[in-house]
Amino acid sequence: MLPRFLILLLLGTCAGAVSAQETPSFPGSDPAADWRKAAEEKIGQLRKGELVVLVLDAKAQPVKDAAVTVKQQRHAFPFSVVVDPAMFGETGDDKNAREYRDHVATLFGGVQVPENASDEEREAVRLWALGLGLPAADSAHDLTDVTLSLDPAGLSAPAEAIAALAPEAEPEESLRLAKYSFPVEASSETALQLQAFYTRDLFTAAFADPRFAEIELTALWAPDESGPGWTLFNHDWTPRPVAEMLQQLLRKTWWTEDGGLTSATGEWAGRVFLGEYRISVADGGRTKTVSASVTEAHTIVEVTIGDEAAPAPSATPE
Repeated sequence: MLPRFLILLLLGTCAGAVSAQETPSFPGSDPAADWRKAAEEKIGQLRKGELVVLVLDAKAQPVKDAAVTVKQQRHAFPFSVVVDPAMFGETGDDKNAREYRDHVATLFGGVQVPENASDEEREAVRLWALGLGLPAADSAHDLTDVTLSLDPAGLSAPAEAIAALAPEAEPEESLRLAKYSFPVEASSETALQLQAFYTRDLFTAAFADPRFAEIELTALWAPDESGPGWTLFNHDWTPRPVAEMLQQLLRKTWWTEDGGLTSATGEWAGRVFLGEYRISVADGGRTKTVSASVTEAHTIVEVTIGDEAAPAPSATPE
């Protein structure tokens, strides 16, 4: 594995904010564009695996028609964000700090701290992340960082932009799209829409590329009305279009909540996004919930439920 390095790709002549005259249209933005179908197929191959839930009774016999519910808890692919350490320190009880942490926990699967953070700040973020079961902040990465600086006046098709990153990388290298940002005029609804749709398509292309193992965003919240044009939430915590788009992608489009009844062999099977899961099984009065990691192309999770039914509620004495 080569040491981590930084590759900067400039699209167009210079990076800058999108003007109010821009519209959310760019090369490759057509909903029927050929690259979309190819990306969806590749995502299904790369980022999903077959999950088989095998339900057995106390005698190790398969249980037919048990109800299985599968709910994803976190992606195996880390969509991460560079956080503001101040939101995890002495101001931790502040309303904005609590809101900040809630959004990080809800939307992202990993956190990173700025390079200039102090040791105390790094430790505060690390402990918070570990408490939620997230990868520890500042954990070592065997990844090659690539960054993307966008010029809205000269955007190329998202699939082409992703394919052009790190063209000389070794086949076994894993890449991280680091510190991604797309600055726009926060007062322009047209610019914000372009930001959202282009980001959606760019992330789709990266998620479909086997070289990429992480995507990192740089800013979550603008603390005042004059905040920068690359944040997900406004100063009052209303989501910008890009935040709504990411919530749709990360918690709906690329998220698995599924289930059904087991077969005669006690099995329920489905293709799910790789990640961490909570699996619940119910059969009559018997229930069982387990946690499982789905990180391979084929994963079998065995769930044993006891023979005894759940006790009936006790009667209230007269």
